Amino acid sequence: IIMKKALFVYFALITYCFLSCSEKSVNKVTSLVEYDSISVSIDYPILPAYSKLSSFVGDKAVYAVGYNHHLHSLDFVNFSGGKHHVVEFQREGADAILPPVAFCLIGDYIVWEDASGVVLLTLEGKVIKRFSLGSDGEYLMKPLGVTNAALVNLYKGNDHVFIPMTSAEMNENVFIGKSLNLKNSALDFLPIKYPQEIVGMTNILGGLAFPNITDNGNRILYSFPCSSMVYVYDKKSEKMTSIDMKTYTIVNQLDIEGFATMSPRKKFEAESTSARFGETYYSVNLGKYYRVHYGKKEHLFDKTRETYLMLFDENTGSSIEYLLPRHFSEQYMVLDDVIYFMYTNDDDSIFKYAKIDLKNL
Repeated sequence: IIMKKALFVYFALITYCFLSCSEKSVNKVTSLVEYDSISVSIDYPILPAYSKLSSFVGDKAVYAVGYNHHLHSLDFVNFSGGKHHVVEFQREGADAILPPVAFCLIGDYIVWEDASGVVLLTLEGKVIKRFSLGSDGEYLMKPLGVTNAALVNLYKGNDHVFIPMTSAEMNENVFIGKSLNLKNSALDFLPIKYPQEIVGMTNILGGLAFPNITDNGNRILYSFPCSSMVYVYDKKSEKMTSIDMKTYTIVNQLDIEGFATMSPRKKFEAESTSARFGETYYSVNLGKYYRVHYGKKEHLFDKTRETYLMLFDENTGSSIEYLLPRHFSEQYMVLDDVIYFMYTNDDDSIFKYAKIDLKNL
């Protein structure tokens, strides 16, 4: 009987330890193996790679849309086996637009940000309306100085587009950007201001302190390339919370001391080669946040760097980081919890990409 009681206590302790350990957050780093590798045949003028991409769904097909600087056009690369097509823009006249700082496609519209402001276009490239982001000069569409274009983007929701902004005179009362409502063409400030911990970094870090903003149902998520912190604005309660999606593969907070004394040229190189965090998304179906982040480059002309896809469970605080294959480029697009990563590619006859379905990870 004593032996039976001892065994019972022993197994009870083992079970308790197992359950206790299973409730603690677990952080794992592994290599990505679950993805589909796909090649699409292309011909002139479609390019095998683009520096800016946006997803588009039309006629039951998924497209990757990239800016072609040779033709001043958007190239629609059909991922669903159909024909590709090109929309050329005017350089002069009533429908003229400048080369983009950023762009995205949403519904039947192209939202285009260039040096003049924001332009709302039809899918055929005709100007619907032009928006000035402010005439007083207080707000800026991109960081001061020379900055990496990859750090300036537009972000789309269901019927609106988020436009990140900064200010020449930064303080804790500066809004992080505006929202363009496509239903009524209203352009209003987002009800969100720069976090205090970022305010002092903006003039020093430039694009690395420029906001990433995504819309995820009832939540607006925003973050900054220089930090692993993610800020969550609840639209219903109007409350703000923050999550430290701490990584175990790159630095979680950039050291700003070195940037303060750099020349503009050196600061541009540092922006381009520094470790950084991409925008954060939230999957309602999976109950997880996810984000891409990048390791440091050795020099400006490195073609690859260590890149990770991170999934973070909001209930347990557990995370898993997937080291992405070296042939994945830094360009990707997100559509319904599926991530499409473009390949580094020098073959002019094919457009290659990887399709990662998060529910399979």
